[in-house]
Amino acid sequence: MADPRVLLNTQLDAFDIASISEVERAQFDEHEPLVLEGLRLDDSAAQHLSGVPLQVSGCVVENCDLSVFEFHGVRDTLFLGCKLRGTRFATFVRDVVFDRSQLTECRFRMAMLQRVVFERSHLVGCDFYGSELSILSFPGTKIEGVGFDRCALNDVDLTQATDLLIGDPRTLRGAALCETQVPLIAARLAELSGIEVRDC
Repeated sequence: MADPRVLLNTQLDAFDIASISEVERAQFDEHEPLVLEGLRLDDSAAQHLSGVPLQVSGCVVENCDLSVFEFHGVRDTLFLGCKLRGTRFATFVRDVVFDRSQLTECRFRMAMLQRVVFERSHLVGCDFYGSELSILSFPGTKIEGVGFDRCALNDVDLTQATDLLIGDPRTLRGAALCETQVPLIAARLAELSGIEVRDC
């Protein structure tokens, strides 16, 4: 199994939007994803790609605002210090690390996520509806209002998450929690079950 953290030491060339020739741009179908491979992407380059569906492989994406971007597949990639709001991930996310990134209302609906690490990040209101999640971990990550409805969870490790405010904890079947996290979800489970919890 590949450890996506090795990308932290990968040296990649800076991506220059000018590297896409006029001929390539003319042949580009706006409905097909633009494929980026083995690049280091900074925010200025990323902004040139706003509104373009992307497929990313072997890249380092650093300190970028990727709000409302659309990814049609991400593989072997590191997102470092990125801001993602309303970002859509379709098809697959495989061997990927989100490190010190803010993910707000991102859509992972009906996608396949394998060997993904959300490290020292913050997930707010992200939607994983109907996705297949396999070998995911969340070390040092805050999770708020995230939905795992109708997901298939396999080896999803939430034990190192620093905060765990899941929308519906009943959707965590197949995930691992530690004992200290159980009180974080107990009140929400009681509420969803119609049990009134009072201060005693």
